Amino acid sequence: MAESVTSSHVYARVSSRKSKTGQVVRYLQLAHNEWDPAAGMSRTKVLYSFGREDELDRPAVQRLVTALSRLLDPAAAAALTTPADMTLTDSRPIGGAYALDGLWRRLGVDTAIRAALADKRVDAARVERILFALTANRALKPSSKLAATDWIAHDVHIDGLTDVVDEACYRAMDALLAVEAVVARQVYHQVADLLNLEVDLLFFDTTSTYFETGEADTPIARDEHGRVRPGVEPSDLVRDSGFRTRGKSKDHRDDLPQVVVGMAVTRTGIPVRVWSWPGNYRSVIVLSGSQDALLRPSPLRTGLASFPRIRLKQALWRACWQKRRCASGGVVPSGAVGVHQTAGGVVRRVPGCGDRGAADRLS
Repeated sequence: MAESVTSSHVYARVSSRKSKTGQVVRYLQLAHNEWDPAAGMSRTKVLYSFGREDELDRPAVQRLVTALSRLLDPAAAAALTTPADMTLTDSRPIGGAYALDGLWRRLGVDTAIRAALADKRVDAARVERILFALTANRALKPSSKLAATDWIAHDVHIDGLTDVVDEACYRAMDALLAVEAVVARQVYHQVADLLNLEVDLLFFDTTSTYFETGEADTPIARDEHGRVRPGVEPSDLVRDSGFRTRGKSKDHRDDLPQVVVGMAVTRTGIPVRVWSWPGNYRSVIVLSGSQDALLRPSPLRTGLASFPRIRLKQALWRACWQKRRCASGGVVPSGAVGVHQTAGGVVRRVPGCGDRGAADRLS
């Protein structure tokens, strides 16, 4: 029957004996101290004897230590198994960030960002690493920029980036905005080639997200597609609103400023473009701006390039605008849902529906 160890201290004990020839022989034992209530004192109890020190099976001891280390926290196990002249200073997980970094490089995002920033007055390599770290943070542990800096410094290993301050994150995002069109175009072509994207049919939907602030942004002049018109005074109360403004909230927070966010995806669900508009914009305005961006024959000025493969092949280019109300069987506003064909310059509009099989039937 196995005996339980009642003390919290188990240690290696060395005992010595002198042989008949006068040679001192050392023996190694695994022991712990037990309290003897009858004697009123602590006594040493041997749990296991390893035999003579000069005949110790060291590989067997190493296997025992390794097996016991599996029961410990990885950082504690590393501290116990490292050489005596080494000190464990830090331990961070690497798996998720390592996999995302591999995908990031495989898609050529790092190369596109660094090339676009090469002639700018910034450290292109560091900016690219900061942007990747923020992207990894969104994928693995979404948080604010300030919390993301702490996550980068203490909770994850980002190759080429040990720590960063929140001001550097904002400067990196400003640098990205300045070269957004070039980077988005290159990344799109990389993704289209790698994933063999089919963009003859696109699905579109919108949502809203609010901000925990009581003040909306100052009104600013915009065109019919929501684009800012510099140097023009605002004249329309709805169209010329600030970016963060009050509108019909899908989060039931009409009391807070919000923005409208839209996304276009392929028939397999791969995103190809994301938009954002002022929070009071209605479906018709939103769809008009996104249709104009996707159906523009020249590369988009705001990011994603148009689809040259389809244009060169003179194939049909269809975009199916599907509103969430349509998917739930509601009434679709005029112009909010349709299929557009650009072959020969002809645009045809047909009613949309929430049927999941519509994508196949439209091809």
